Amino acid sequence: MVDDQVSFPTLKNRIDLADMLQHRSVRFGAEVGVWKGGYSEVLLQRTGVEVLYCIDAWDGTGMSQEFNGAAIMEEALVRLRTYGDRVQVMRGKSVDMAGHIRDGRLDFVYIDADHSFEGCTADVKAYVHKLRSGGVLCGHDYCNRRGKGVKRAVDELFGIRVKHTEERCPSWWVIIP
Repeated sequence: MVDDQVSFPTLKNRIDLADMLQHRSVRFGAEVGVWKGGYSEVLLQRTGVEVLYCIDAWDGTGMSQEFNGAAIMEEALVRLRTYGDRVQVMRGKSVDMAGHIRDGRLDFVYIDADHSFEGCTADVKAYVHKLRSGGVLCGHDYCNRRGKGVKRAVDELFGIRVKHTEERCPSWWVIIP
């Protein structure tokens, strides 16, 4: 069996990551931290995903600027409405929403929610069991920006198995055995 982490050694950006997911014939996925739905739309357009769980609290947790969660959520819903039943919106705290998805159901999870070390660690631990064997756990903001703990959390949990895109604010991924 070919290790997909070797067969996709360089992905330039998260569009390439979506294309890698399409290559894996994904059927069920989740984006944790949807914001305005931009990357959810990319995943729906570039993959054959049958159901994408779009999970967000839309409450401004961790935001430093003024935040209107209702307006941001409405923008996401309008953007994703055209995809009909392929989109399942789940509003609530990410770790709580994980309990509503059966273990082993998902082909991929893209995490882009709480960027603190504690928040990212909690999300990874909540969603890793939702993946089938061979599923892809991935996320955004794999960098050492001030106040961000994503890189530290992912590195501590997965070590050298972590691959990442080559953009300024990279996405990361790990294939789950």
